[in-house]
Amino acid sequence: MKFRRIRFLIVTVFLIYGISLFTLRYYAAHEDLIPSSLKETDIDFGSLFSLFQGKDSYSFNLWTDKLFDRLIAERGDDDDFVRMAKLRVDPYIPEERDSIDIPKYVDSETDNPHMVPFDPRLTLGIILNDLNTQLTSVNTTEDLRLEVFHWSDWTDLTILHEQMLVAGSKRHTCSDFAENARPPSFKFKDYMDVSEFCVNDVDLGNIIQDMSPEDPMRAQLQSIQKSPYRLGFHITKFGGRVPKQDRILQSAAYLAEFMPPPLAIVMLLPSQNQNSTLLKMPVNGDLSARTKLVDSELARSVLRKTERLTLSKEVAGVQSRLNTKSAPKFVEFKHMNSDLFEDKSATYHGQLMGEAELSPSLLNYRESLNLSLTTERPSKYFDEAKFVNSFKDWAKGNHYDWRFFKEILDEKEMMVPHLHALLSAWLRFVESAGLNSWVAHGSLLSWYWNGGIFPWDSDIDVQMPIDDLHRLSRDYNQTIIVDFGSDPNKEVRTGRFFLDSSTWISHRTSGEGLNNIDARFIDLDSGLYIDITGLAVSNTVAPARYDGLIPESLKRAASKVTKGGKSGSDIVPDEREIERNSEARLYNCRNNHFSSLRELSPLRLTYVEGIPARVPNKFTEILQTEYGEGSTTMQKFKKYAFFPRLSLWQPRKTFQKYTLKSKKPEPKLDLGEDLDLAVNQVDSVSVFHLNDRDYLELLAEEPEVLLQYIVSRNVTQFHKQEMVLLSEGRNTGKTIISKRGKLLWNFGDVFRDVNNIKAITRKTDFNKQVEELQEQVNKFRSGESENQYGEKEIGDSPKEEKKAGDAISEPEDPPELMVEQTQEMADNADKARGQVSG
Repeated sequence: MKFRRIRFLIVTVFLIYGISLFTLRYYAAHEDLIPSSLKETDIDFGSLFSLFQGKDSYSFNLWTDKLFDRLIAERGDDDDFVRMAKLRVDPYIPEERDSIDIPKYVDSETDNPHMVPFDPRLTLGIILNDLNTQLTSVNTTEDLRLEVFHWSDWTDLTILHEQMLVAGSKRHTCSDFAENARPPSFKFKDYMDVSEFCVNDVDLGNIIQDMSPEDPMRAQLQSIQKSPYRLGFHITKFGGRVPKQDRILQSAAYLAEFMPPPLAIVMLLPSQNQNSTLLKMPVNGDLSARTKLVDSELARSVLRKTERLTLSKEVAGVQSRLNTKSAPKFVEFKHMNSDLFEDKSATYHGQLMGEAELSPSLLNYRESLNLSLTTERPSKYFDEAKFVNSFKDWAKGNHYDWRFFKEILDEKEMMVPHLHALLSAWLRFVESAGLNSWVAHGSLLSWYWNGGIFPWDSDIDVQMPIDDLHRLSRDYNQTIIVDFGSDPNKEVRTGRFFLDSSTWISHRTSGEGLNNIDARFIDLDSGLYIDITGLAVSNTVAPARYDGLIPESLKRAASKVTKGGKSGSDIVPDEREIERNSEARLYNCRNNHFSSLRELSPLRLTYVEGIPARVPNKFTEILQTEYGEGSTTMQKFKKYAFFPRLSLWQPRKTFQKYTLKSKKPEPKLDLGEDLDLAVNQVDSVSVFHLNDRDYLELLAEEPEVLLQYIVSRNVTQFHKQEMVLLSEGRNTGKTIISKRGKLLWNFGDVFRDVNNIKAITRKTDFNKQVEELQEQVNKFRSGESENQYGEKEIGDSPKEEKKAGDAISEPEDPPELMVEQTQEMADNADKARGQVSG
């Protein structure tokens, strides 16, 4: 008996020793899979190792790193791809991109050109520097205010410089747009006569003279007339379908002169645990405050303190003064109750009607509710950048807000980085604001596959309960949200986004299909947007798949039940439809996408594009219902295929020559002792059957794919194992957050800030741009300038143009159309506030 005990103890000791040795060797073999930047002291490594078990016994990632290092060495630092690759891989931004010089002419009355090359670092640097000064003297952040605002400081309107620096008869006028829009080859759907949205500069005097002195629009037109540099045309509203180049020019002109300023600037300042501290600063909405920073005392006061601004230092200063160290805890599940899905528009409107003094945000919210509740047939609210149908990519304009459209983005180069910026900013914003929101539709499907964004996507979809939509509209409608990222020590992001909530929030049915979207989160750098839809109980008949959730006492008569249909769209709703949906806890958006509370709640914590996010509880059911069962299994879509080993969607033609069944090129890699392992690791469930050797050969020849894999692999490998756990019915909370609610993984942004990407790819130099612009202005002032074709123009100097302007002070009777447009201008100003539909 004693001998058996001794033998048992010996076996136990050896077993413990073996397990310990195996664990240590396992950790050593997989060290490259867990970068130090992602490790936290309270991670349970024992449970997390299981996430990365599988094909990496010889470290596929180690070989990809070797390929990348070889590529960098072969091409050299001057290669454009190498410069971009280093930017994406290096966790720290180059020092020169963190700082910017304030143009010295800001403090000079004679040299100031009253315009400046666009760079968001200048705008944000000046405002942050001034904010640091304000925070030393104010008692509360509620006393903060941005005293001046002009859209040219927040989005690139430099296309107008060319138009402002051409004098007299050489300037564009409204007739130029009319001529561009009328070639016989153009189709005229959604075409608007140019006189409906454009006013010639020479006619402003006529319009002003006919206006009442008390009309607020008169003062605005007079301020335009007094501008040092004027356009030959003035865009007062959306102009329907136009050629692409005209759209860019018209959008910029509208923003520069007729788009009202936002109600507030909301800053997302980096905090602990990948949270953001939200700082809201009201904007001075007075007409006198519509001043460019280059002409403001605000910029002059900052220049007197410093000539060079460093964003990371300015952000750190604000952080320290706001005490942003404390951060809310993350939870694995976020529960929602049915009350959040009941529309309380009438209740909220009644509460606000009794208030005598309201902030601009609350006043705007009340007026929007009033209009929504008293309008029976809402007109279209959002306008997209529509192009004439003869333009090659005319349909792509529908993915851009018309006001902020700059260009059709290349899908391969810039589309996904812009979408990443949009989504990451939105996720940080809703988390810091305490709003319930989750990725939906195609964005949910792309998360399902690899935790990221489809390479062919051109927009993002999110949903939220109707009550959260009310909070969003009440507190943040008509605001600019600035996302500084999650780690200013590595990169200060400069994303700026405009939140625009539709007026028609109380209308919860599709109507005529003009207003399926409740709000948009719009990228000021591109015009791309996130579609935001609210889910609410409505009187829309729910799809037949939910009939089993309706209580017996509320079930419809047998003759009214549809058989075999996906929805109940052919059933006429009766007076009890809202009661049915409420009891069954069924909610829909205005585009009739239905979900049940069980499918949505609780929201699950995950990562999307490396950023903490939420997805619905029953995401697989939702996706298969909306897109079919094949949507979660079919590994190809149009020209793309999904490659499990890389967890990437790529064009199929890129991979065809590396498949096992095709004639492959001669191998270029010597895998040594890893060759047998690489050959035997096969993606048998992929569209193409590739082994690891094929993948490595491919990555050696396809630098773009190699770079994409390296920068995304931490996120995609985590997501792959997360989905394994979820498919087994296991929770993933322990692999995402600690017991103290701290996130265990800090993946960071998968893409760099878009303005840093542009600066690197276009090799822009802000100081050189300042010099070139000042030279152009000096030529214009002297009467010598160049037109858009680079041709020199002599004559029609600014002085001569001034005389031409004086001549219209004694006008003939103003045309009726100009008088009618005066009220239209005022209406459009209200529309941009979200008070009047457009």
